Amino acid sequence: MADSGEHPDLMTGQPTPRPPPKVFTRVIATPPGPPWRQSRMAMLEARQSAPLPIAEVAYRLRRLGLWDSRAGRFAAFYVRASDFTESFTSDVQVDGETFSLRMTHPSDERRQSRLVAIIGASASVLLVVLTAAILNASSQRAQLSQSLDTAERQASSRLRAAQGLHRRWSQATTLQAASKEDFPVSRVIADLNWVSANRTAGTRIEAFHWERGVLAVESAGAAPPVEAWDRPLIRSARPVRPGVWAWAALAAKPANSGVGAPVASQIR
Repeated sequence: MADSGEHPDLMTGQPTPRPPPKVFTRVIATPPGPPWRQSRMAMLEARQSAPLPIAEVAYRLRRLGLWDSRAGRFAAFYVRASDFTESFTSDVQVDGETFSLRMTHPSDERRQSRLVAIIGASASVLLVVLTAAILNASSQRAQLSQSLDTAERQASSRLRAAQGLHRRWSQATTLQAASKEDFPVSRVIADLNWVSANRTAGTRIEAFHWERGVLAVESAGAAPPVEAWDRPLIRSARPVRPGVWAWAALAAKPANSGVGAPVASQIR
């Protein structure tokens, strides 16, 4: 039956740990050279000068001191392979100096290698997942931005359509109210024709207003925009815009009331 390395304590009944294997040491000197060459030479010397056949021992090699391009010194530590059944730590004396030697059993090394491989694979999977999530978030952000741009364009188009519809509705309402108050559309057209026929030469008319039988025009400059003696004009007290004045045309005078000059009083 194989020895487990632990034996029960007769006093407590608890298993006592097995003492670490005996460690054999030797110092190896190498000639000056690069550190990797010195390490390779020390490794070959440690294998060739092992106290037992190399298949029957486990060994570790450690440099003594720092590399300084001069001759190197290494310490080789050996244990019997039959005694080396698990990882252990032991204090070893080399040239009067104590070293804390840690020798890891191959089974533990394989376990650590598997753990490192699992951690590496998990990190790779996590990296792939994070990359995919970032790309997906960027794609969704681009799609959302495009959707918002499309929605804004549609909203602007619908707003313009609604404003146009509101203007047409207001105009229809005004014309309908005018017809109910005995202000037919023909009067609006007649006033437009009157303004067009009597417009002062060189005058630029900016706007035409007609509400409840009152005619008004906006023109550039302070001169009367219409040359007609049948309907007096009243100018606004101040420009409605820089350089633009409003003029209201009074109702046409009866034919027998005489002819008077245009009035240039102010609208309050």
